Amino acid sequence: MENVLIGLALIAFSVWYFRHLTRRDRAFRKSRFERTNTHGVLEFENYEEARRFEVEEAKIGALYRLGVGVGIAMLVGVVFIIATVGPLFE
Repeated sequence: MENVLIGLALIAFSVWYFRHLTRRDRAFRKSRFERTNTHGVLEFENYEEARRFEVEEAKIGALYRLGVGVGIAMLVGVVFIIATVGPLFE
């Protein structure tokens, strides 16, 4: 039965992670859109602002790469649940 709880915890974490990542990515895309001029070039007030924007872009890229592992964790959670509950239906 503990495998079901572990599986549910992995699935819940995965859902939370992807929702958090989606919200952060949407906010970043909105910021990118607001900073783009009519010629399609990003405009910044100063170097520090441009640097912060680049750092945020890099963080989101890293979070997407980490998301692959979180997706695998979600699949492992489903396997734990099936492995535990499956024999009950035989």
